[in-house]
Amino acid sequence: VQRKTFRPLGRILREEHGVSPEALAEALRKQKHVPRVFLRFFPIDVQTLRLLDRKLCAEQEIAAFERLGDLLCVAFSNPSRRSLIQQLRTQTTFEIAPFSAPWEDIQKVLTNHA
Repeated sequence: VQRKTFRPLGRILREEHGVSPEALAEALRKQKHVPRVFLRFFPIDVQTLRLLDRKLCAEQEIAAFERLGDLLCVAFSNPSRRSLIQQLRTQTTFEIAPFSAPWEDIQKVLTNHA
């Protein structure tokens, strides 16, 4: 399903198999690699997107795209910037799950949901 639709696996598991957001958040916490997300195929929750400052998002090339309890999924054009991840944790009080995404996708999300 994921290969055909490009939807994130977590979204598929929640919507089609009833996996709880808590179970997905726990699985994301245990991941050792940074997964890739294609935001152009991902339905964006505007409330989640607005959890991060718009100017910061544009400057740092990031966008919040899903919230699972106290875990905030954030797309980064460069997810290796640990200091930025720590800054987001401090500013939002959420645990941050970093995802890699093309800057073009992030930019389009920020523009379309202004």
